[in-house]
Amino acid sequence: MSGAVKCAILLEISSGTAKRLPFSTESLSDDNIVAIMDELHEVIWLWMGKNTGLIMRRGSMRVARSLKAYGHEIGPSIVGRKLKDVIAIDGLKIETDSEEKANFDKVISLFTQDHTIRFDFLAEFQIEGIVEQPAYYGLSKSQRDGLVQAAIAAPSAGDDTRKIEDIVGKFQVEVPPESSTAAVLSKPTPPKPTVKPSISSTISPPKPTTKLGTSPPSPPKPAAKPSLKPAISPPKPAAKVDIPLPDIAETEVLEIPEEQEQPMMPSPMEDEPLIGEVKAAIVITSILSEYNDVFLGVKIEDDQKVYNIEGPEGLICRFNLDKSKIQFLPGSWEKVPSNKKQKIQKLFIDRVKTLIGS
Repeated sequence: MSGAVKCAILLEISSGTAKRLPFSTESLSDDNIVAIMDELHEVIWLWMGKNTGLIMRRGSMRVARSLKAYGHEIGPSIVGRKLKDVIAIDGLKIETDSEEKANFDKVISLFTQDHTIRFDFLAEFQIEGIVEQPAYYGLSKSQRDGLVQAAIAAPSAGDDTRKIEDIVGKFQVEVPPESSTAAVLSKPTPPKPTVKPSISSTISPPKPTTKLGTSPPSPPKPAAKPSLKPAISPPKPAAKVDIPLPDIAETEVLEIPEEQEQPMMPSPMEDEPLIGEVKAAIVITSILSEYNDVFLGVKIEDDQKVYNIEGPEGLICRFNLDKSKIQFLPGSWEKVPSNKKQKIQKLFIDRVKTLIGS
């Protein structure tokens, strides 16, 4: 029995691009992120190695969603255009999380099933019992078979060399008969035009009426003009009064008491925990001079703050504070190129000397 062909392919995602990998479990490592386009399970499995950083993982998820939308072209085929979901598999959780473990087992099962490799990277699986019939002229195979039978039953079917579509014409979808509701409903009658009433006479405003025996009110009398003469005479100028001023020599000099000595506040640079926080900020800004996209996390480990800084390629450094001292933890600077590391260290030292002096 013939069946359908399903495909799978491995694509390593790095810096926003997808690179084909050999179809093997060895292509899944702790240091890479791989999109497994799986037409058997109709998903993209996104393998995330345990050593990959958060920024790298977020970027790979965007690429995986793009692959789900458009597929991956290889040879004459486009793989994964009908996949339904993107499911991440975290390498840190496959040993502790049952769901992660079950998804990882499905990925491993792909490599153990019978398959053939085409174009060096594409795995093809023959699935028995599933027959996919292509549609021609908008018809399925059963519909086309019905047209063949109709053509054979026709009087001219004996030596007729015409094509089936020439005999029965292009397939037309049957239009359902009008519903009983449509037959009962009558066509809406147009509304009758309304005739505006004509006004034959003009309406004059009512005249004011007065009661008999009463006279109209007299107009009000004009008010008297105000007098412009001032009622109060202007004040006379006051007489000058001579006030004797005291002699300068006789004035007493007030003694200002000396200021009491205030307790001296400690200098901020003598506060060792504060110096440590300033140095931590200088480490972060120095790293940002070489990396445009970083992730910073702070968590408590053994009652100490631990700073975790990741870049696009993974961990940059981890450190904690011992009062004013920065202690870098294992794994720091291993994935940072030596030239970048030297520039960051030099900038850190220069800024510490400028701001703190030590």
